Amino acid sequence: AYQALLSGAAGQVFGNNPVWHFHGSGVEAAALTWRQALDSSGAHGMTHLRSLFDRLPWWRLQPDRKGALVIRGAGVGQDRVAAALSPDGALAVLYVPMQRPVTLDLSQLAGPRVMSTWFDPSGGRFAPVAGAPYRTERPMRFQPSGSTSDGHGDWVLVLVSQP
Repeated sequence: AYQALLSGAAGQVFGNNPVWHFHGSGVEAAALTWRQALDSSGAHGMTHLRSLFDRLPWWRLQPDRKGALVIRGAGVGQDRVAAALSPDGALAVLYVPMQRPVTLDLSQLAGPRVMSTWFDPSGGRFAPVAGAPYRTERPMRFQPSGSTSDGHGDWVLVLVSQP
C-alpha cells in the first residue's frame, strides 16, 4: 500500500478473502471467519496507513521518479524504496520495505534543517531518529533501529523541512 501511494497511485484497496465472501465459498479456503478477518493485522495496517496520511498534506506529494532523494540503498522490485516529495521540498515520505540503510540527498528538501521520524506501519507508532534535526547540506544515512511491532523490517521515514 505504501509503495503504491508513494509511487502515484490514486488510492489503495485492501481486501481480505474471508470478508469478500462472508460465509459463502471463496476463491481460496480461509482459516479465519470474516469477523476474525476484520481484526487481522492487514486490516489494522490500513488504519495505521490512514492515520499517518491524515496527519500529512499527502495531496502535495509527488513520486521521486528521478531517484534524486534516495542515492544509495534504493533496492528493486518489491524491495524498492518508494519515495515522494512535496514540490516545495517541505515534506518527504519514504517507505523502506526491508530493514536496511538508505542514504538520502537531503539537499532535495527545502531545509536548512530536516526533522525526521520513523513510522511503524504495523503498530502505528512513531520512533524518533537519533541526531535529528539534520542539516540539508550533505547526504545522510538512515537505518531503522529494529523490527516493527509485528516483527517485520518495513518502516516509513517522514522528513519535514525546518527553517
